[in-house]
Amino acid sequence: MRASGRRRAGGGTVDLILLKSAIRAVTLAGVRPRRGTALPDRARVLLLRHDRIGDALLSTCFLDALARHRPGWKVDLLLGRDNLRVLDGRAEIGRRWCYDRRALNTFRLARALRAERYDLAIDLMNHPSLTSSVFMRLMRPRLSAGFHEERRGFPFDIPVPAQPRSTVHIVKRLGELLRALGCPAPDDELRLRFEPTAAARARARAVLEPLRAGGARLCGVNTSAGALDRFWGAENYRAFLLGAARRFPGQRFVVFAVPAEMDRAARIADRVSGAVLAPPTGSFDEFAATIEGMDSVLTPDTSVVHLCAAFGIPEVVLYADENKALVWAPWGVEHRALIARRGMESIPASEAVDAWSELVR
Repeated sequence: MRASGRRRAGGGTVDLILLKSAIRAVTLAGVRPRRGTALPDRARVLLLRHDRIGDALLSTCFLDALARHRPGWKVDLLLGRDNLRVLDGRAEIGRRWCYDRRALNTFRLARALRAERYDLAIDLMNHPSLTSSVFMRLMRPRLSAGFHEERRGFPFDIPVPAQPRSTVHIVKRLGELLRALGCPAPDDELRLRFEPTAAARARARAVLEPLRAGGARLCGVNTSAGALDRFWGAENYRAFLLGAARRFPGQRFVVFAVPAEMDRAARIADRVSGAVLAPPTGSFDEFAATIEGMDSVLTPDTSVVHLCAAFGIPEVVLYADENKALVWAPWGVEHRALIARRGMESIPASEAVDAWSELVR
């Protein structure tokens, strides 16, 4: 639920922070945590994860831990338009609800969720979310749990203190939430997991096996960053491909891009020895299966980072700042982080070649 404002005549502005604070205050009025709340062994549970693809992938460790430690819980998910299809292959998930941010649909959704009479709603958002707070208030689960910050009030019956968002990895924070829910899962047992369908894997094998002729290994190079300020620059990508190809002549390079950026990717790969464009895919599942076929990956900070972590693929990740490299680093997989000094294009291609070479030797 995003509030938006515009500049008024006379120079006045709508203070979005104040507006959100007012909505939060009304939403949380009278809400207090229930200390010592007993959690049922059998329950209908809703997880709120209505943000991005990468966040949904990170939440797979949470789903696995619930399945191990709370087998009597039947789990549904509230997802967003961007990540609705990401977890389709998870058999332990029941219904998937979609929050599309349109006002009328939001109230219809809240009414439908309230009719489900969930025993427990768990907010997996990385920070206290206004949207989640409103949903919790409108749907009225018997119990609620999630991260909280003292200055924002107590929107949950089981509030878990939010660890610093600037220094603590999101998986570690999810581990704290799990332990508050009676799931004794240490951090070293938390693993990301994604399973493409058999059909998607068969399609990827058919495309990638010819590239492995003669024992060649495959390096995926993701050129799509999702935002202009995270794009590394066409010249940097091309310099990386040329330098890596010279250093390891037996490698093949599979260059990935979203359909709208495929022409640019073609120019980046043009006349680079061993470089080919990744085949177009019709779904996230097919895209994931193609990534799974890589032996190493170079990517900016996108959902590909967490997809590679789920597959155990070593990766070089390009970050816009040090904070991102700490909090959103690949979890549980060998990697090298390269951090921009003055915008993404300031990361030298030679440093990326060196970092990638360390991983593939």
